[in-house]
Amino acid sequence: MQSPVKFMNALLKVSPSLMTAARKSMLSDQGMTAGVPETRFNAPVGPHKMFAATRVALADIAKVRAKVPGATVNDVILATCAGALRKYLQAHGELPKESVVAVAPINRRGKGGKADSPGNQVTAMSVPLRTDIADSLKRLAAIRDYTVEAKEAKAGVSARIMTDLSQHIPGATMAAVARILTSERFAVRGTNLFISNVPGAQVPLYLAGAQLVQQYGAGPLANNMGLFIATPSYNGQVGFSIISERAIMPDIAFFRTCIDESFADLLAAQPKPEKAAVKPKPAEKPAPKTKTSSKTTPKAKAKPKTPTKRKKASPPSSPRT
Repeated sequence: MQSPVKFMNALLKVSPSLMTAARKSMLSDQGMTAGVPETRFNAPVGPHKMFAATRVALADIAKVRAKVPGATVNDVILATCAGALRKYLQAHGELPKESVVAVAPINRRGKGGKADSPGNQVTAMSVPLRTDIADSLKRLAAIRDYTVEAKEAKAGVSARIMTDLSQHIPGATMAAVARILTSERFAVRGTNLFISNVPGAQVPLYLAGAQLVQQYGAGPLANNMGLFIATPSYNGQVGFSIISERAIMPDIAFFRTCIDESFADLLAAQPKPEKAAVKPKPAEKPAPKTKTSSKTTPKAKAKPKTPTKRKKASPPSSPRT
C-alpha cells in the first residue's frame, strides 16, 4: 500500500487544479489555520458520541434581531452559540483570550434564488464568534458586521466544484482521501466547531396522521472538530442540536443549559440609546449697526418769542387837599 504522502501526490496529478482550489478553500478566510485558539474541542474524536437538544421560538429571535439593526436570524443563532461557548469554557476555566472560530455554511445563489447552473450552491465561511466580548448585544453586532462582509466577498469552493471533483476522481479514491484528511495524524485544526442553520417548513407536517412536533439534526464529527451544533427551524421554532464526544464534552446537559441562558441574556438585554450629537448653537449675529449719515440734521429753528404786552403805568394820583 502506498504511503499517504505518495497517495496525495498521485491524487494531485489526477486533478491538480481542483485539489488546489479545495486546499485553498480550507486554508483561507481569516483563521482557518491562523487565529484559531486551542480549545477542548480540538482533540481526537472517539466512538462515544453525545447528543442533547433545546429550542427557542422564532418570534423571540425576531425580537432579538430588532435590537441590532441589520442582524439576521443566522446572526442571532451564531450569537446564541457564542454566548453558550463563553459560559461553558469560562465555567471550566478554559476561555481563550482570542475569539472562538466556527465554520458555518452560506448560500452562494443570487438574490433571486436562481443560479447559472443547477445543483447545490453552498460554501462555508469561518466566523469569529467574538467570545472575547462580554456584552451579549455588542457580540451580536460584531458577528453581524463580520457576516455581512463575508457573505459578499467570500472566496471559497462551492458544492458545485466539489461535485465536479467527485466526477473526476473515483468514489473509492475520494473516500480514501476523506479518511486521510480527517485522520488524527493529518487533520488540520481549521476551526473550533461547526454550526449549521437549515431553515425548514414553517407549517405543521404530518405522517400517517401523526404531527411532527419538532425537528432536530445530527452532524458528523471529525478529529480537531469535536463539536457540531445543528439548528434546523420548523413551525415557528429553532432547535439547537448538540453533537459531541464523551471525552470532549462529558457534561453536555450543562452546555444545553448554557445555550438557554445565552439566549435569555440576548432576549433580556436592552440596547443602550445612542447619545445624540449635541449640535453647537449657532453664533448670534451681531445687531446691525445703524448708519449715521455724515450730514448733520439741521436744527429746528427757534420760534420767535411773542412780545409780552406791558401794562401802561397809571398816572400818579394828585395829592388831596
